Amino acid sequence: MEFGGNLVNKNIIFPEHGELILGSDPYVYSCYVSKKDEVVQLNQLNSFTVFFLKANNNSSVFIESKKSYLGLGDVVQVEGQQLDIYVKNGPVTFLVAGTKEFHPSTRGIEITNSEDIYKVKKPWGYEHWLNKQHPNYALKEIFIKQGTKTSLQYHNFKRETNLIFNGTTNLHYKNNEIIHN
Repeated sequence: MEFGGNLVNKNIIFPEHGELILGSDPYVYSCYVSKKDEVVQLNQLNSFTVFFLKANNNSSVFIESKKSYLGLGDVVQVEGQQLDIYVKNGPVTFLVAGTKEFHPSTRGIEITNSEDIYKVKKPWGYEHWLNKQHPNYALKEIFIKQGTKTSLQYHNFKRETNLIFNGTTNLHYKNNEIIHN
């Protein structure tokens, strides 16, 4: 459904296994659900962020190139290379966001533990800036306290994708009419 230029897709069903594309123009946003034991290879984007969203109690996630295990809420930033994620005793759910464009000055893989993610406190809750202040795209986890609301936003050029994982929301929008002279 479209509301004032905003596309609203209710009740997205995540796959039992594989990738669900949530948005692909101009940025790619997807959800990937691994098999029980799988090597997840992410190589379709040149600059991307992986957010470790959900797992069962016995699951483990390992990034071989960094010799590091990931925990829930951890983030991996990848610039200009492939990422191999080793999953044991899954399934594990990841959010992936990024672009086919290269970051202008960075290459490599950086892991940020959940407790080290930059947090912005707001009167209505908080934002976790999962990929810091990346110049090409943003990935944020936003928590809104029940019974509160955020400020209204208006963007001339910015595009946003919002996924609600828990709770309900009201979307207020304005339908701008373009007047041609």
